[in-house]
Amino acid sequence: MTSNLLRRYTSLPAAMRILRQNSITLLTSDTWDDINDRRLLAAYKEHYSYKSVLALCFSSASETYHHWKVFAPGADGICVVFNKDQLIESLPKDGFRHGPVRYYKIDELEHDRPGIEKIPFSKRVAYSDEKEYRILSMESESHLRYKDVPIPRGAINRILVNPWLPEPLFDEVKCAIKSIPGYASLKILQSRVTDGPAWRRLADELNEL
Repeated sequence: MTSNLLRRYTSLPAAMRILRQNSITLLTSDTWDDINDRRLLAAYKEHYSYKSVLALCFSSASETYHHWKVFAPGADGICVVFNKDQLIESLPKDGFRHGPVRYYKIDELEHDRPGIEKIPFSKRVAYSDEKEYRILSMESESHLRYKDVPIPRGAINRILVNPWLPEPLFDEVKCAIKSIPGYASLKILQSRVTDGPAWRRLADELNEL
């Protein structure tokens, strides 16, 4: 069964901006860690003579420790969980593309090389755990660094706060988010990937043996 949720791992300031502006921000790929990714998007841009190509990446995978540690480490890590259908339906029809990333083994490139249209949605299999979903914007203006795209409040399903934040600080973050107009009833939870109740009970039961 395909999940109808997309997760954006980010920082608390970035998450607050999403909620306050009711928008997502597509960014240039110039600073991405994956050099292969940057090269492919640059080639895609040049092929079609776009002046700028901006992107925003999500994960369609369930929450994992890996995602937190890589994409939202530390006490200001936040995961904004989106309702996929509402998010995608809110995108402009012209100049935007979106879709899941396909992950290729190196030897696959010899006989199943992605065409130029699929290049922005292609990565090495080493990244497959991300289960990435991308939104792209192709722009006629040169050297754009970012682009804000309005979204409806209903596109945001809930907020997950990183598992390392002490409980009193979590309560403060929760209050700050709920004070944003339109989000008083938004579900805000703290991740339990490092301290799950079921695993805690198991440890307690083992200690009693």
